[in-house]
Amino acid sequence: MSDATSIIEALYKNFLLRDLFAKIVPGAVVLIATAYQSPFAAGIVKVAGTLGWPMILVGAGAAWIMGFAIQEFGELFHTIRHHPPQFANTEERYKLRNEFNRIASSSETQQAERYAIIKEAAGNGATAILISVSIVVVRTLSSSGLQFSSQAILPSILLLLFAYALIRSNRNHARKHYKCMEVAIEAKKHDQ
Repeated sequence: MSDATSIIEALYKNFLLRDLFAKIVPGAVVLIATAYQSPFAAGIVKVAGTLGWPMILVGAGAAWIMGFAIQEFGELFHTIRHHPPQFANTEERYKLRNEFNRIASSSETQQAERYAIIKEAAGNGATAILISVSIVVVRTLSSSGLQFSSQAILPSILLLLFAYALIRSNRNHARKHYKCMEVAIEAKKHDQ
């Protein structure tokens, strides 16, 4: 196995990619939107710039924690789906996943994890965009006497379209994730 393959496999197995793309990035989006709307935005940027790596680590940690709150909002408001509707039964879902984990090859496990990462990143990303647009809209309306700036309309519409696309991607990858597991299990049964 090459070094590059080992590194990629370790990133999947240790959930580093999932943490980065599904927790830290969406958390950073919301933190940046919040900081940008703060009356202290210039001061925040100045202080963050002078602290360097320690501030980046603290910011990444805060974004990671924020990612869990974003996911909870997504689950609450149904912008995130972890499984297709036909797998609503928790027990059946865990049976399928346990069977898959028992029989799956390394490449099948990696493909399933890829779908899981994309599914979670898309759902959390959509939720982060919706939260961020809400923050910007509320701040804009409150500071402008309830008049929405025409400069904010196009970016808001584009961001809402991106959020919609990410919600669809979340659903599609939830379906692909479970289909991947079903196909691997079915193939193993035919091999026996």
